[in-house]
Amino acid sequence: MNTSTSILRGFYNVLVEGLFPGRIVWDEGTGLITGVYPEGQTGWPDGIIWQDGLGYEAYPAVIDGHVHDRFGQPHIEDREHLQAACIEGGVGTIVTMSNTLVPFTHPDQLPERIEYWRGSPLTVRFNIGVSRKNLPVIAGLGGLNSDWLGHVKEYDASSTNPSTLIDDEGTQIKAAEAIGKSGRIKLVHAEYEPWLQRNRLQIERERQLCLEDHCYIRSPEAEVEGIRRAIQICRDTQVSTHFCHVSTKGGLELIADAKEAGLPITCETCPHYWRLDNTKFAKLRGRGKMNPPLRSEFEKLWVEEMIARGVVDIIATDHAPHELERKVMEDYDQCPSGVPGVQTMALMVYELKARGRITAQRFIDLTSGNAARLFGLNKGYLSAGRDADIILINQN
Repeated sequence: MNTSTSILRGFYNVLVEGLFPGRIVWDEGTGLITGVYPEGQTGWPDGIIWQDGLGYEAYPAVIDGHVHDRFGQPHIEDREHLQAACIEGGVGTIVTMSNTLVPFTHPDQLPERIEYWRGSPLTVRFNIGVSRKNLPVIAGLGGLNSDWLGHVKEYDASSTNPSTLIDDEGTQIKAAEAIGKSGRIKLVHAEYEPWLQRNRLQIERERQLCLEDHCYIRSPEAEVEGIRRAIQICRDTQVSTHFCHVSTKGGLELIADAKEAGLPITCETCPHYWRLDNTKFAKLRGRGKMNPPLRSEFEKLWVEEMIARGVVDIIATDHAPHELERKVMEDYDQCPSGVPGVQTMALMVYELKARGRITAQRFIDLTSGNAARLFGLNKGYLSAGRDADIILINQN
């Protein structure tokens, strides 16, 4: 008996060929899968039988490419709580965003973040933020060799921290050029900020803002225009661009056309954009406030359709928890934007598979495979040589 080898047996394993009962074998020392075998095949190595899994399907652990960890704000969510939520939800890897309490905008800040996450059962990557002040720093990232560093996040619209907002086209072009020099990918929050400010001012001229105004201020048209402008910058600079949390039919259509034209573009959406719509806002109140906001039922149905058609590359959560006492505030500016999501995302995507909207292979691509390629991770598929990050989902 080889005590360094572990085996899952009886699971329905997903490969390109489809679903079949099989065994997954991995080495405990390296943490790498050494083989995947159909049940009944002879010749696999002896090892510790880790678990019998009849009735379960085995998948690569989820890679959540859009997580707001509350580094520096443990009273909102500390490392242990986020880890537990991820493990409960089958998430093995998180890629964190830059707009923490003190924005992550310089590599000198990397060691303290690494120390914070060192020893975690999760794999963690950190996206660095681009701002008006750090363009030379971003351009020089190509010389930085760290497995912990992800790509570069650009905020074209207002978010948690205004210091990283880049809302003029000239600076956006310079930022793209700097990101191109770094050899990394531009991850963009694309809403057209001037229209957000215009919409807000239109309301404020007549009355005080209320929570319901959020869906109007951050309108579908503002997202579509932001995406249109970012695509043009991608076309002009040829910098690989990933669109975060896309929530509109029009935005996804522009992205589909840009891909068809051969531009280096990918995109993600989030479960709340096909599971919820703005009719739920009256009940959810501040707990349903996020950026971009919940959309109409029309947009919700089209987001799901674009997932089914293959336009969407990745499902991410945009996990962004806040204190409950703040989320229940009725004051528009005092109630923060952001909702949690790591604990429930995998099953929401699996529900699409259960309804026949996506295949098992597409489930893998959306939850781990495409993100593994985007962030250069040795994960995303259950095959020899890949990390043995495995989740089990009950077929029922």
